Amino acid sequence: MAEGVIVGSIRASLVGLCFLYLPRARADHHVSDEAAHLLAAAKEASGGVHWETVVTWHETGRISKGGIEGTFDRWLNFVGLRNAATFEFDRSCRCEGWNGNLFWSIGPSGVTGSANSPEAITDAYWRAFAYWKPDRFPAKRVYVGTRKLESKTYEVVRITPKGGEPFELWIDRDTHLILREIDIAGSQSRTRDFSDFREIFGIKVPSTVRESTGNLTPEQITTTTALAVNVVFPADRFDPPVYLPDNGVFPRGKDSVTIPFKLLNNHIYLPAKLNRGAPKLFIFDTGSFNVLSKEEAQVQGLNSEGAFPAGGIGQNTVEFGYAKIDLLDVGGLALKNQLFATFDLSDGIRFEDLPTLGLVGYELAKQAVVVLDYDKNEITFIRPAAFRPPKGAESLPLKFRGHIPLVEAVLDGVTGEFQLDTGARPSLTLTRSFADAHGLVEKYHARREAVGGPGLGGQSRGLLARPEELDLGRLAVHGPVALISSSWRRNTAMSRIAGNIGGGLLKRFLVTLDYPQGTLYLQANRHFAEPDVFDRSGLWVMRASDGSAFEVADVIPDSPASKVGLKVGERILKVDQTDAAVLTVSTFREWLEKEPGTAIDLEVQGEDGVHEVVLVLEDLL
Repeated sequence: MAEGVIVGSIRASLVGLCFLYLPRARADHHVSDEAAHLLAAAKEASGGVHWETVVTWHETGRISKGGIEGTFDRWLNFVGLRNAATFEFDRSCRCEGWNGNLFWSIGPSGVTGSANSPEAITDAYWRAFAYWKPDRFPAKRVYVGTRKLESKTYEVVRITPKGGEPFELWIDRDTHLILREIDIAGSQSRTRDFSDFREIFGIKVPSTVRESTGNLTPEQITTTTALAVNVVFPADRFDPPVYLPDNGVFPRGKDSVTIPFKLLNNHIYLPAKLNRGAPKLFIFDTGSFNVLSKEEAQVQGLNSEGAFPAGGIGQNTVEFGYAKIDLLDVGGLALKNQLFATFDLSDGIRFEDLPTLGLVGYELAKQAVVVLDYDKNEITFIRPAAFRPPKGAESLPLKFRGHIPLVEAVLDGVTGEFQLDTGARPSLTLTRSFADAHGLVEKYHARREAVGGPGLGGQSRGLLARPEELDLGRLAVHGPVALISSSWRRNTAMSRIAGNIGGGLLKRFLVTLDYPQGTLYLQANRHFAEPDVFDRSGLWVMRASDGSAFEVADVIPDSPASKVGLKVGERILKVDQTDAAVLTVSTFREWLEKEPGTAIDLEVQGEDGVHEVVLVLEDLL
């Protein structure tokens, strides 16, 4: 494959490299004496003064994850922390790099770029062994104690590069070699274990790196088969290719396309065509990679490759593979050579009375500016070169962790980074570690646990809360309903992410997402000042598997539902004398949000037969 002609993609979850230049700075770093001593010993054990002679680095090797095998090439410039890398698999590939001015990544939907990313700074810092050079690359370096793992004892140093995020180096007490690195920032910690050390040009480096993020993803293994240092690179080695694949194509003569969407359960359903087939409804999720249900993959005659466990806000992990789509068409905006993760989404129809065929989001949004008009139920895709910022809109910078967009907001005086998530039903979801760090459970008297909605790996659950105010720039949303998550996997680093801003809150705005320029624009719509209402029954229901009734999936203790004796597993046959079979799940949920004191007659089928109850709604928070 010729360099610069990059076709196909593998998600950032598979490769996840990004490098950023750190300019020479004064030695204003903080170093504890013990940390300095340990790092000096580690440097000596792995080559000592020989590290001072390394200027460039080129390695090649093999990469495997979840049954998918491939190869990689990586080039590094140690002086300026410049980088370029390619990853090639049987049916896909990806390239990315940093040239001193631009971090770029090329996949099937074109080129993306970012700057001043703390995540990128940290990644660049440790990959280039910048901790050996504290005078050139400032960082806070602190000894945090010993750790034991199996039969080994490690001395642990925590390093926070200037402008970056903290990570830990685990130094073997016996050999003084660094055998583990842990990124402790972000939504999930990432652990890399180093082994099979080999000596080349006087330095000792690992040839095998095992990378994992807990039990959510399979272990990724990279094995270096060749390494050269101080080789001469072409002048443009770290620049994006001059030729960029034109995989995002607007209809001829148009700079934008607008299509209607359906809003159900705060989810946006838009029509999309795969491989020139008939349009089918997909969920638009701002932070989602392309997802296709396994059932639809079979209908399309696609093969799913690989076996990866994954998790989301639910309690469980699920398995997925990858399938190749030659053409994704959304309203005439065409993206070529797309990879779709394939999941079992068969339960989706039970939550919203629509089959969940898949999700699209990030790949579209990084190709075009996206405008979500919740008033008109329309979505518009605009060619970036033709986009003009909306007048009078509040503009907020977007950051990205992989494919997840983040925006800074202030919750009752506490600043945090929130994931922007049109795929989430609740207005606001707070991570438990963020809530614990700021005493929010006690502050909001959060005691009732409720289901927030369906999620990858199961239902999302959390403690109900009502903060006073969420500030997005100069826009203040008063009294949003929040869930302090009890199902989002806890992680000590999660306190760095405050939570999710979901569809329940975003539908108060005209939302413009400019991923290419890293900007979010918000304009209040007619729903902006409306009270945020949560379910007033204590019920979470879904469609029964035979379609004839609603099934009780959860009952909040001491709620109207529990007071009339409703139990998980029971079937609701009629609602106010109307057969459940002719009502949608969405309509029934709207009834359960009516004014406090509203009485709803239910015909219920339980273990003791059919009986009637009268559900009287009340506020739960």
